[in-house]
Amino acid sequence: MKKSLLVVAMLVAGAGSLAADAVQPQLNLNLDGSIGIKSEPTDQAGHGIGGVSGGFEYIPDELQQYLGFDVDYNYLAVGKPAQARDSDIDISLRGFSPNCGPVTGWLQGGIGYNTTPNYVNGHWLAFVEPGVRWMVLPRLALDGGIQYLVQTPKSAFVQSFSLVLGLSIPLDADFLIAGHASAGANQ
Repeated sequence: MKKSLLVVAMLVAGAGSLAADAVQPQLNLNLDGSIGIKSEPTDQAGHGIGGVSGGFEYIPDELQQYLGFDVDYNYLAVGKPAQARDSDIDISLRGFSPNCGPVTGWLQGGIGYNTTPNYVNGHWLAFVEPGVRWMVLPRLALDGGIQYLVQTPKSAFVQSFSLVLGLSIPLDADFLIAGHASAGANQ
């Protein structure tokens, strides 16, 4: 009987601490702008590119400190002739580093589908982007990163480097710091 009571007490205490530490999934709206240069193909090296993107980032509760899943729509037009503009839909995985107060680093990588292939770009793309997220308010963060993008070719692979700046807005709750307290609680 004594063992049974001890087991029940441990289960109740464990459930209480789990409930206190419960972290909810998070859904963020991400709005970004980018500007950069093409490095390949050589006949376009140095040409500027730029555009805007919008999408959603989902951070599951069990992965709150580590991983986010993104779905985005990108429109790259600045510095491109009308017949070479791109509309891309991409999916990506964003890995977060440990937080330093309201600032966290991340590394994002993904693949995409170009819905408007043209004489320069084919249908597929891949990218990698290291960056930083600064949670300036409980429901607003500034994001900044450097993106390397490669697109499947019509004639040669298109490669570019871009500076990406944007906003992340949680749609359902305050941002979490290290998965346990809201950004507002630490300010």
